[in-house]
Amino acid sequence: MTRHAVVTGGGSGIGRAIAVELADAGFDVVVAGRRPGPLKETCAVIGPAAKEVLIDITQPDSVADALPELPGQIDVLVNNAGAPPAGTAADLAGVKAEWLASLESNLLGAVLMTEALRPRFTADARIVNIGSIAAKSAPFGFGPYGPAKAALETWTGNLAFQIGRQGVTVNTVAPNAVERTATVECFLTAEQLASIERQTATRRLCTPEDVAAAVAFLASPAARQITGQVLYLGAGVVMAR
Repeated sequence: MTRHAVVTGGGSGIGRAIAVELADAGFDVVVAGRRPGPLKETCAVIGPAAKEVLIDITQPDSVADALPELPGQIDVLVNNAGAPPAGTAADLAGVKAEWLASLESNLLGAVLMTEALRPRFTADARIVNIGSIAAKSAPFGFGPYGPAKAALETWTGNLAFQIGRQGVTVNTVAPNAVERTATVECFLTAEQLASIERQTATRRLCTPEDVAAAVAFLASPAARQITGQVLYLGAGVVMAR
């Protein structure tokens, strides 16, 4: 039987690595996002097991319009799309706009996708949200980005209890700075990255493949009793106790 996965923000970086990893694990993967070029590139890397779907997860109409293109049964949903704000607000109206945009991108989009697909989850489906240690690490919170990811963690726990009796698990993977991603390239200097690296126990940054491997584990049968959790990939910077 074909197993289906949907990965938002799957055109590049972490999303692409997750899509590739899930395809390697035997899933047919829908690579969803707003930019057709990167989506096509990811599908070309994966091959016949991948399908691109254009969608803006922050817009209810866009999510609804995309539903006919998405599988009728979904085994894995990875809410990966999201980004820190530009941080260029010049006045209070700009601050408000940045905070709302961050909440839409990093929280509301995941909520809308999950609610839209909820009737299609199989009896043992997996929902994996991509968070960030910015939710717990104040120096790297990027203004509204950290609070938005913190809200994602809270929603993860709430949803796990709402949907758990259906057999569905809900978890968040929260990495440290991840190499070869737009967030790192656009918002962190080489000096900041070196500082983050020095704080880790392993003395290295995350890679997209590190995140993908964690997602693949949570999507596997071995993780069926893990739900409502946040898995920090911070190399010791943030510890769950």
